[in-house]
Amino acid sequence: MTDVEGHVKNPADPPAPRADPRTPTLSLFAVASVLRTDISRGGKYLHAAGALLFACVQNYAFYVMVVRASFPTCTSMTECPAGTFCANGQFALPTCYDCAGIEAFTQLNVTTVEEVCPAELGHDKWENRDYLDFDHQELWMRPDTAESTRQKCIGYLHCTANDLDAETGFEGRCDYLALHKSKMDGGSWFMVVFFAVLWSLPLTLNVQEATAEERVLDHHLTGGARNIPAEMVRLTLRIRRCVLPFSATAATLVLMITNDITAKHIILNFFSIIFLIEADNVAAVLFLGPPQQELMEQTVKEAASEKKTTEAESEKTAPEAESEKTGTDGASELSEEDEALWLWSRAQGVFCVVTLAVALAVVDTYVTECNDVQHFAETCLVLPAFLLLVLGQGVYRGCAPTEEETAGVRILGGLLEVFRNLFAYSLPVMFNVVVQMLLSKEKTLGMHLEALFAASIICLLLVIGIGTCKSKCGTRSKE
Repeated sequence: MTDVEGHVKNPADPPAPRADPRTPTLSLFAVASVLRTDISRGGKYLHAAGALLFACVQNYAFYVMVVRASFPTCTSMTECPAGTFCANGQFALPTCYDCAGIEAFTQLNVTTVEEVCPAELGHDKWENRDYLDFDHQELWMRPDTAESTRQKCIGYLHCTANDLDAETGFEGRCDYLALHKSKMDGGSWFMVVFFAVLWSLPLTLNVQEATAEERVLDHHLTGGARNIPAEMVRLTLRIRRCVLPFSATAATLVLMITNDITAKHIILNFFSIIFLIEADNVAAVLFLGPPQQELMEQTVKEAASEKKTTEAESEKTAPEAESEKTGTDGASELSEEDEALWLWSRAQGVFCVVTLAVALAVVDTYVTECNDVQHFAETCLVLPAFLLLVLGQGVYRGCAPTEEETAGVRILGGLLEVFRNLFAYSLPVMFNVVVQMLLSKEKTLGMHLEALFAASIICLLLVIGIGTCKSKCGTRSKE
């Protein structure tokens, strides 16, 4: 075999690097698919829907980590963390709940427990209750375990013996969060910050890949009829860029704070999240063959070559005296785009690191009931960070001056960015609620799903309306 220069090529030699090295992703394949004219419309919808579904599943994996760590499953009282008891509730399996709700669950208090429980447990066990372990021998909790007085007595006695706030009505703090935080010293914080900086690298690369892939998509979509599969792929890229980084941050926080914060757990928790962040790349390597990878490379190269051709044509039309200046400006513009992509992706990674560190520092102060860990992760971490990012991008898009757009078009573009990102956020959240409804007994999820669906429809209508106005304003300005 010979290479392009005619030299003999040894099959044992390592392959030469590709001219445009790019990590394959499922979303990049979806971008390439929806832009091709030789792929059927049904195939485009299938590939776009598959990429969108995979992004939602990836986000759901982070969501499950948060829920399962906030509501750990159990088969006995002793399996629950400090300050919690085991009971059947809103989930399919017995779950650990904060002892702050033990009196409401058992209808027992310090007085009534002395009246009811001795006869239920037997006087021998009652007299030696301080030395009993309420494990599987005393009560084996199963999904079909019926609510009984014995279960209530065991649960109340377990909380009385293990909750740090038993003397104040089991209220005041989440015991295991306070215990885990009390074990953190300067060395623990150093390891958390050090590995958080390393952990931010895959987050940054994920944001950078999604942004670059959306630029390829925008380059090929130059007006014309609305391309629905392409818009589905765009939503996938927005989920990867704006939603998954903060979902990963929340999952990392909850995994760390619900386990002993030791060197081993810190390393394992960070690396488990890193592996899940790379799921899109891993799936692409596993399931996309050489034809699909060649299609992705061809799409990226076509976008790059067409851009160079456009720049060359603009230079030819310019006066000869200004050709050199124009060429320099084009090169610097390309450099500025790459530099902005590099800078914003790193800034978002640093923002996730800072968010994780601040949340870890204050979580035991704001979370006073153990089952509120999920609420803290979602409403006090993911949602504010996401809104801050979305609003910041919208303001930047509306205020950044460009020669080709008027102020009105820029403002519409900023609003379009905000509502498009909000719509992208609603899709994985609705997916989480639907799957959770299928797996749990919680009845209030139906109302949450209805509210989310209504909000997503409003965002979708606003995206369509603002996009239509923006395209019409852009057309008029060009005329």
